[in-house]
Amino acid sequence: KIHQTSNLSVVTMVERLLELNNKYKDDIIENYGKLACISRSSYLEFPRNYTLHGLINISENQLNNNGRVIIIGDIHGCLDELKELLFEKININTKIDIVILVGDLVNKGNKSLEVVRFVKKHYISPINISENNDNDNEEYTEEEVAYYKEYGINITEELIDEDPEEDKYIYCVKGNHDDYALLIYKNYVLKDLPIKDVNNRLSWVQDSNESDRLFLLQLPFSITVPELNTLIVHAGLLPNIPVTKQHLGTLYRCRNMGYYDPSNDQNDNNNNDESFIIAFERHTEGEPWINYYNDENNHCYFGHDAKRKLQQNEHTTGLDTGCCYGFSLTACVINVETKEREIVDVKAKEVYSEPRF
Repeated sequence: KIHQTSNLSVVTMVERLLELNNKYKDDIIENYGKLACISRSSYLEFPRNYTLHGLINISENQLNNNGRVIIIGDIHGCLDELKELLFEKININTKIDIVILVGDLVNKGNKSLEVVRFVKKHYISPINISENNDNDNEEYTEEEVAYYKEYGINITEELIDEDPEEDKYIYCVKGNHDDYALLIYKNYVLKDLPIKDVNNRLSWVQDSNESDRLFLLQLPFSITVPELNTLIVHAGLLPNIPVTKQHLGTLYRCRNMGYYDPSNDQNDNNNNDESFIIAFERHTEGEPWINYYNDENNHCYFGHDAKRKLQQNEHTTGLDTGCCYGFSLTACVINVETKEREIVDVKAKEVYSEPRF
């Protein structure tokens, strides 16, 4: 049994869990076994047509010309390493290759704003496969206008593509630090409060413009590439639940999973008739989420776990190798025709932030 909860820390509130389970009992996905799939309400906090989940189709041009899909781990403001990886180590052909970033573009490194603007310049929006995809009404509601205004964005005024002539070859999913930067703008910059910056290099946020923030705000939580049987999220996902039905917090925060038994209020990682699987962000709870993931139809690429660095097994590849901490920036390069994969990396040029592990 699998239980989805928005709280990724240690779960001790049994009554709250049972309350949620009962409240969302109609959302149990019967086709996927004994799953307690809750917190679907997380979708309601996003405006209509917001691309929560995206899809990429491989083009005939890419297929016929040995095009590559280049999936890159957490960048965290390390622009120099990103450019070295793309243009020197991999030697990208922007006409037939595409790049997919696993999120966490910003914070901790020395060039966060520059990374945002580089990626934004070459960004492509994936096909929207979200459940909130509704094109019946093109005008924004008052609630939607207010939602964007919280981040200093006037969504009623069209933001013009600043670089229409640039090659568009980069896709990206949302990382927790991309959202964190937006919250810093909302809670500090808009209120003229000093930014509390502890080892994260957040001062760049006050120099961001509407286009920068809208770009970060509208990044999807997942991208699927059906032709390659590939799924990209920032952090992880619960097993046996379709990505479009996952709790969004899990997709960009979880690192571990474990069994939870509500009958005795314990996270003891023991499976019994009363226990269910929940996600944790802390390494100290449960075990790596990849130990639970066995989807043969979707190899999952992810980041968010620099402590464990490069992770590889049959069904998953973790690409966060801690560039901002002085280690390396890593990519998996996939040939779209042969499906052959290669791991490529470049060394960090310096230690931008001290690791806390």
